Amino acid sequence: MSTDVIAALERLVLTDPHAMAPRQSLAMAVGGWRGQFVDRQIELSDLQRAGRLGGALFLECEALLSKHGAHWAGPIAARVHEHRLLRGFVEWVTLDARTFVRDWRALYDLALIRHVDLVDAAPVATELAACEGLAQLRGLSFNLAGTRFGKHRLGDAGARALLASPHLRELRYLDLRHSDLHEESLAAVVGSAGLPRLEVGFLDGNHPTDLREDVSLDWDGTLIGARPTEALHAFTERHGDRTWLHPVELRRRRILREEI
Repeated sequence: MSTDVIAALERLVLTDPHAMAPRQSLAMAVGGWRGQFVDRQIELSDLQRAGRLGGALFLECEALLSKHGAHWAGPIAARVHEHRLLRGFVEWVTLDARTFVRDWRALYDLALIRHVDLVDAAPVATELAACEGLAQLRGLSFNLAGTRFGKHRLGDAGARALLASPHLRELRYLDLRHSDLHEESLAAVVGSAGLPRLEVGFLDGNHPTDLREDVSLDWDGTLIGARPTEALHAFTERHGDRTWLHPVELRRRRILREEI
């Protein structure tokens, strides 16, 4: 396959980061380990969406990543704090919110970014809410607990600014855990009309805390059931309920962000 054809396919992939057909065409064109990795990760994603773990396939993908991942990530790796390849390409990045607001067009020209974890968003929350780059995202997280960026919290003012954004309508996953949000802000998230396609949302670790599902597991780790904690039940009684607060209960399995 000529380099011109491959370059054209790469551009096509970038124009629609949510479509699998262009990725599969590119995988066929490039062949080799790269093409195999794209095909395998798409297959793994399909299994995960069907509720199957695909352990052997996951290990195969990880082995390919350990050998070739740095090269396959490309120049986006130098522009973000962390990156992750999903379905064969860099889809998930962690970076400063200020960098995202300033450089999102250039970043989207380098990678199929669908998931973003934002660092230090509070100082630029208004600019972030106005950023058109949010519209491409399917997953957005401000939960940095347990990472080297854990001191940064979105806060109530940041959450209010974010909820005013008109660019979150395609979002499927939102993680606001450990964001130093109080009840009024959490209630505003639940009542927001700007998140019509949200499927999974996390509010735990704020004020009040324990706003989560209580998951029961069998001795071998198999999911037995899930129900809202007393705190979540009381919260929804006060402020209304949303299906995205109960993803495990509704699907009867744990939801991986990678499958969204």
